[in-house]
Formats: sequence, C-alpha cells, structure tokens
Amino acid sequence: MSSPFDYRWWHPELNRMENELNIVHLDLFSQINNGKVIPLLYTGLKDSKGNKIYEGDIIYCWGRNLRIVWCSGDASFFAESID
Repeated sequence: MSSPFDYRWWHPELNRMENELNIVHLDLFSQINNGKVIPLLYTGLKDSKGNKIYEGDIIYCWGRNLRIVWCSGDASFFAESID
C-alpha cells in the first residue's frame, strides 16, 4: 500500500511490531477492522538517537514516562503521562 504517511504495524495476536506489511490493499482494511493489525502513525519527530517516534511509543521526558497519543479532535499528537 503506497501512502504519503509512514506507519509501523502492531500485531496483537503475535505480540510483535513490524515496519512493513506484505498484505494486499483490500486485505489490509479487513485486517485493521478485525483488530489483527493496528497501524501506528509516525509523528514526524525523532528521538535523540535519530529513531522515529510513532504513535503509542513511550518516551522519557521532563522526568516522567509519557505515551505518544493521536488526538483526532485536535488532529495532533500529544504526550500523556503513564506514571
């Protein structure tokens, strides 16, 4: 699936993350709707080591552990405390 966005994919049943998927376009939507694959969107930011930060990542900042979350109402990412 070609997209201008960068995703990472979480497989809850397999308990594993993948950077690329090898499924056909139509099958991808059924996989997402059935909860077999969860798309995690790239925020456009990188950490101090140059690694991409994706939705759902946990970062350590300001002395706290924070999870990156997408807010559809504001169409933006934010970091929520998980401590």
